[in-house]
Amino acid sequence: MKTRLVIAGAVLAAGVALFGGAPSAQADPPDDLVAAATRDGIVATSDNIVQDGIRVCDQINGGMNGAQVAQQIMQNNSLDQEHADKFVIDAVTTLCPQFEPGGADNPV
Repeated sequence: MKTRLVIAGAVLAAGVALFGGAPSAQADPPDDLVAAATRDGIVATSDNIVQDGIRVCDQINGGMNGAQVAQQIMQNNSLDQEHADKFVIDAVTTLCPQFEPGGADNPV
């Protein structure tokens, strides 16, 4: 379990570095998620991307870690591990940055 938490933290930390941290005050989180997912090669309707992103935040808020959420995404969508991991990072970075490593709900 501890290994999974470390992996999930590393995945989320990589996302922070890759996407530049928390969104700016002028950001539009749903649009930012769609843009990030599209940039990462994730193809779906904007509504589905946003709904799945909200689900990611809800699952993490409920106690799941990033690796567990990515596994569920792989089971419920046609994404491979790489794209599922990227989607979790995109969702957390844009919709629920409080769950990023060092965020309000996930202090380092």
